Amino acid sequence: MPDLNMHDLYQELKSTQSTSEKYAPFLEAMETLDAEMNSLMEPDENGWKLLTPERFQSFSDKYHDASIKLEQYLAQTYETKDPLEKITREKAQKLAELMAKDTAVFRKYNPNIPARQRSLPSLLEESRIPTVDISSTDLESIGGAQSSRIPMTIYDNNGQPMSGVFTKASYFDPSGKLNRAIERASKADGISVQGQNLLKNFIMTYQTYYQAHPDEKHPVSPAPEMIDRLLRSCLKNSRKGGGWRMSVDKIAEEIAKVNNMSDVEVHQALGKKALKKLADGMEDMGFETYINNAEIKMTDKARIDSKNAGMSIVADLMGVSHVVCHAETMKIKDANGNIVDGTFMAMAKGVDPNNPTKDGSKVNADSLKNTDGRGLAAIADLQVLDYICGNVDRHGGNMFYQFDENGKLIGVQGIDNDSAFGLFTPQLQKDTVRRMPVAPTMGVIHKETAEKILNMKPEELSFALRGTIDEPSIKACCFRLYILQHVIKLSREKLNQNTKDIQYPYLRELTTKEFAHADLKKLTDPKMNNHFREANSRIAYIGASARISNEPLSAKAVGSSNRATQAGIIGQAEKANQMKAKLKARTSFFRGSSSQNYLDIEKAVEEYGQLQQKIQQRMTDSRKKLADGDISPDTAFGQYVTGFDLDKMREGLKKIQAAADKYVAGKLAELASKGKKPEDDNYIKNRIDLAREISQYAKDHLELSAEEKQTLAHNDRRSMEDYVRGQTKETEQNVAEPTVVKESQL
Repeated sequence: MPDLNMHDLYQELKSTQSTSEKYAPFLEAMETLDAEMNSLMEPDENGWKLLTPERFQSFSDKYHDASIKLEQYLAQTYETKDPLEKITREKAQKLAELMAKDTAVFRKYNPNIPARQRSLPSLLEESRIPTVDISSTDLESIGGAQSSRIPMTIYDNNGQPMSGVFTKASYFDPSGKLNRAIERASKADGISVQGQNLLKNFIMTYQTYYQAHPDEKHPVSPAPEMIDRLLRSCLKNSRKGGGWRMSVDKIAEEIAKVNNMSDVEVHQALGKKALKKLADGMEDMGFETYINNAEIKMTDKARIDSKNAGMSIVADLMGVSHVVCHAETMKIKDANGNIVDGTFMAMAKGVDPNNPTKDGSKVNADSLKNTDGRGLAAIADLQVLDYICGNVDRHGGNMFYQFDENGKLIGVQGIDNDSAFGLFTPQLQKDTVRRMPVAPTMGVIHKETAEKILNMKPEELSFALRGTIDEPSIKACCFRLYILQHVIKLSREKLNQNTKDIQYPYLRELTTKEFAHADLKKLTDPKMNNHFREANSRIAYIGASARISNEPLSAKAVGSSNRATQAGIIGQAEKANQMKAKLKARTSFFRGSSSQNYLDIEKAVEEYGQLQQKIQQRMTDSRKKLADGDISPDTAFGQYVTGFDLDKMREGLKKIQAAADKYVAGKLAELASKGKKPEDDNYIKNRIDLAREISQYAKDHLELSAEEKQTLAHNDRRSMEDYVRGQTKETEQNVAEPTVVKESQL
């Protein structure tokens, strides 16, 4: 074998013992593959042997046969207790991971183009050496984004540049995150030694307490379930917009309960600052922990960033690589010489639904009607991919939409695929979780895709994901494949294939042409838990948002409640105008000038409206600069709503709330000193009621909703992509050869 690691593993496996009946066929297939590869590695009189269609087909067949038999052996020994078998299996699994990397390259190789034919050594080199071109960007200038994302260009098998972003590896580690939050809290000012000890032993004490007081519905082990239970028990009573806000008092209650203390004692021992720091840390991990634990059922310590690469692998295997952004795991060497694990994701193609601007100006409510069928077929393919991969977070905002010159949908591309590859496998409608389609409720499936799914072997799927996704999640992925295959077969038995009707709960198979004439009302039937409804509603938003992007927007506009979008910013400006109008309407010339406290409310509201206008103007100016070729970080990031903008809004709302509360308190005290009540003077009562209304509005909007947090993350990604896209255009003609990061350097 050409690769030393692969060769050594194979030689070791030949000398090991196994009781599995699948082991001998696997070794036999590997022997045949070994001979074929050795032959292709030997040059003939013309030099290295090129992989012509005939040679490549023979080689691929042997590679495929060996991989299938390897997976069959791994499947049969998955739960082995034999220590010797475990050692053999571990070596075989490592071999599978190495071979899977090769296969990913083989799938993209096209031997039918003579000018692009390669030899086996050069093809294998691509699977072992990532070809990377990191732009000469001054990362310090990208406003903190460099801490997790690096703009990068890689080169595909055809030598074409593919621009995108490298994201550092991240892991599902709720225990680690909670420990870090506790450590930060234990260093807060004002905390006592007793408080530090309470925090230091909190997790152990918590688990001991609930093991002695078991609750079958909420177990305390393993760690992800325990921490999920803790986070839920510390939530505030109100979770508007799905936000996970932690209650300082409830955290203190839990600490007190498991330590047999009073709440007052805990507050005194920890102090306000420590409890607030702990609450902030728990808020940061709350929603993610819930999704990963309760809904995805993610394996503890699973790598999150590589799930994007896993989705890309399965899309390639299905032959629908166009429905998700290309992603692949890789390593880079940073400026300090450190080796960094992570995932590269290419830039999305199409219209960004969160910031469509002029790209969506031709999009309207009929963009899904009278199409050529490609767009609807792509949506159908994406939902099949999401089901097999167990993606629970596909909504209209994390798809990009591609339209033709008439505004008709011709394709979609999924992004942000890291909420996938868990252990949950929904089979029936009642199993529906968040935004994950269930096989019978998809309604339709692309006919070509249905054939590919039926012909796909679970061994092919598991082998392709080796080294990218953890093994328990791979097994769950294969089980979902089995469920989908069963539903397709059952649907073919139950449905009359001559009728075009969609008959829930079975899957109607449609060709691309049939999708062009499909009844949109039936595709978006509320009984169907599919992506068509999400896409349809989001496309309507794209058209509306694009048309008003440079025009005045009423407060009733679509999306005006999401302050992380341009429509939301304009909606906040409209709200400020409404408050200003109400404040003025409650002022009578005949009652004399307003008090300073009332004027302070007006001033705070005025400043809040001016802030929205300032953000709008910056976004508009940045987009114009970008269109004129300005590719600076300030321009790329300035065209979207940022976390800094929302922090400023929060400060403005706090100022409004404080001014309104001060006015109410002052007026009530003034009336009380005169022995009066607000009801005694309707003019004063109306002003107090308005101040209370304004205060409540400000209070309700201090925290970000789950949608706003998600949009901020999207904005960060889009900003980076726009920056990378601009850098690529500027440097593309000057790039002679890509920088190659060799395995020896890693």
